[in-house]
Amino acid sequence: MSIPLRTNYPTREIGRQVDHEALKRHDYHDQGIVVARIDDQRLSEWERQFLKNVGE
Repeated sequence: MSIPLRTNYPTREIGRQVDHEALKRHDYHDQGIVVARIDDQRLSEWERQFLKNVGE
């Protein structure tokens, strides 16, 4: 019996752009994983430094 491979990530059609913000929401909701860029303009300097400390 063959079982198809599955993924938790939303699939997309070829040529269609990936919605990275939606991927981040799904990761947090499904896996408890936070994805953030250190240079994201939405972060305050305190939040940026906090993420750097966590990542080291």
